[in-house]
Amino acid sequence: MRLLIILLILNAIPGVASAQTPTLNSIVKEVVDDFRQHRSHGGYDLHKAFTRDLKYGNDCCIKATDPPATMCVAGVAEIVVETLNRYAASANDQSPFQKLPLTSWTRGNLTSIRANIFMYDGTGSRGTGHAFEKLGLGKEKSFSELKPYDFVNLNRTSGSGHAVVFISFLDANSNETSNYSANVIGFHYFSAQGKGKPDAGFADRFAYFDGKCPDQPVAGRPRDCGVIRSSNRALLDGGELWSPTAWTTTQAISRITTRVRGVLESRFAGQPRGFIDTKLNVELEKELTPNLEQFNGETTD
Repeated sequence: MRLLIILLILNAIPGVASAQTPTLNSIVKEVVDDFRQHRSHGGYDLHKAFTRDLKYGNDCCIKATDPPATMCVAGVAEIVVETLNRYAASANDQSPFQKLPLTSWTRGNLTSIRANIFMYDGTGSRGTGHAFEKLGLGKEKSFSELKPYDFVNLNRTSGSGHAVVFISFLDANSNETSNYSANVIGFHYFSAQGKGKPDAGFADRFAYFDGKCPDQPVAGRPRDCGVIRSSNRALLDGGELWSPTAWTTTQAISRITTRVRGVLESRFAGQPRGFIDTKLNVELEKELTPNLEQFNGETTD
């Protein structure tokens, strides 16, 4: 019950986005283009993370499990890490690595980026976009609001899920477009997937909403069928990554801390502050449990 209350409160964290907030979408595109050429088809394994050890600013490293095989949420995390590295080099700005330190990628506690992108039990995370907003790194978005090189978490009628980079909508004729309409039947994405397929690992897929998938595969357009179309962000969730100049990480961590403290004070009403402080530290520091079985990597083609 205590954990459920915490998750409900954390999910209500308000966003602070504005239409003018600069994003890193152009750099995400550079990274995706580079990964297609140099990190694709390394294999998919639910229990592996990252195609290589990842340098993070001047720090080393976010360790790979057994490269080059990886899986989807780890693939998205790898794209984000390399996006931040490229941003820092091009802008001569090392602030991302202070605002979001290496330990946020290597730990699995409530306020870590790793636990929230990987959707560990106890975070209440809906996916990458939700993680960005909760931690002050970006904005959570509905599917209809997506722009090329935003991020998406999808769910399928089979019960499986996936974390990806959004590239374009697919119109009623399966043509790619950056404009959303009610006639959209799916979307083009890039991520790690394809368990058991020749292109397993980083690759492109064309996701189709349930009932909209072409009966036969098309060369160069491998399908991912049965995606659930929904306005419920627990089923289809998007988000954008902001420029670090717009990050509000300190305020975000403070909001999380304040809300967890409020839950504890309610649960342990009348207990002294020191008791609450000890409980708070335990909640914020404990390592949460990965639950990745939904990310099985299986796609139609």
